[in-house]
Amino acid sequence: DRLRMRAVDGTPVPPERLPSYRALHGETVSSMELLITAANGTTRRAEVSAHPLRRDGAIYATVVTWRDVTEETGARADLEAARAAAEEANRLKDDFIAALSHELRTPLQPILGWTEVLRRHGKLDDVTTRAMEVVHRNIRQQVRLVDDLLDLSRILHGKFMLRFETFDLREQVRVALEAIEEAARSKGVRLASTLPGDPVAMVGDAARVQQVVGNLLENALKFTPAGGRVGVRLETRDTRAVIEVDDSGEGIAESDLSIIFEPFRQGRQSTRRGGLGIGLDLVRRLTELHNGTVSVASAGLGQGARFRVELPLARSEAVPSAPPAGGRPRLERHSVLIIEDNADTRDVLKLMLEVDGATVETAEGGEAGLHAVERMRPDVVLCDIGLPDIDGFEVARRIRARADLAATRLIALTGYGQAEDMRQALKAGFEAHLTKPVNLEQLMALLTSVSR
Repeated sequence: DRLRMRAVDGTPVPPERLPSYRALHGETVSSMELLITAANGTTRRAEVSAHPLRRDGAIYATVVTWRDVTEETGARADLEAARAAAEEANRLKDDFIAALSHELRTPLQPILGWTEVLRRHGKLDDVTTRAMEVVHRNIRQQVRLVDDLLDLSRILHGKFMLRFETFDLREQVRVALEAIEEAARSKGVRLASTLPGDPVAMVGDAARVQQVVGNLLENALKFTPAGGRVGVRLETRDTRAVIEVDDSGEGIAESDLSIIFEPFRQGRQSTRRGGLGIGLDLVRRLTELHNGTVSVASAGLGQGARFRVELPLARSEAVPSAPPAGGRPRLERHSVLIIEDNADTRDVLKLMLEVDGATVETAEGGEAGLHAVERMRPDVVLCDIGLPDIDGFEVARRIRARADLAATRLIALTGYGQAEDMRQALKAGFEAHLTKPVNLEQLMALLTSVSR
């Protein structure tokens, strides 16, 4: 009577369920946890075991052992609470990154789209043409900054995925070089490249390797004044591909060489030029994810710099054949439905596709989009994910549930660009996932590849 025993949830335990009673009736009880309150009101949590003792086959006593697990249980509960809090913090962080991606990318799409429309189809004077080039170049720079920030965040949180394939490394270097041609021309910096005549086969994520080269080239261009030179060289040495990006720019102080690849660290020259200090850190991390290395050398301030990336070559020399050369594809006889709640994005996408020959209709929400699909039976549906009524995933699932719409191709175009968003899009039935802002070449190439 001096001890009161309750279950761990606080409910009373009937006498016949107590370990001692059960042992007296022949049952062995192992590790039953109870809350035990003493006469002085102190409550402890105990792990109780009971075993019957027999003599000549008859039970004459029981052995009951008690192990105080109050602190252990409290520590477990604290650990579980900390784990739950960490998981919630990570979830909130993921949600924040997703929302940040969406909010930063979405307004860039109509800006980029309209500048491309004006550059391609407008009758512009020299001043307006120059203005369009500056706007377009700075939008692309903003997009790269957003991409770098989000990629670095994904790597730091273990949520970054590479898509491995065999590709020709020369092509990725060429594309990265072409991406800075306009900015170099505008700044008055000469570009030079030395590439092998034969394919350089590598297994890796082609887009990420291109990102490595692109970040190095943009970094070199940033610190090279007008009249200077930025060069890139690709060669093979045994089992490694070697990419070198050099410039005739401001150089790097010896004291800064050891920190140049650290996140959010910038050399003395960088602080005058701006930036967040993440581009070279991302270069290092992406290179290491490909089992490669990156290094830097500079003779000092005013002497330029040379960055060197080494990546493993593919064991087989076979690389996919390049697509046949030709003009930009057009969309005659293609019907496209755009489901997008942002009016500016919806309007510019419609104009971009109509100019290239497509028949285009639009809808502002998911339900309206489904009605339009029923009426229009389009070749391709270009659908946003964050719609105001039903989301794009549900739109895709409903379309895919219809056998009579099996020929309709679905493309997600959204500001949500994390790996989980892409997985969800493919699972819902989308053939492809494009992250805003998308340029006209990307969009046209994908539309012609997936359409009937």
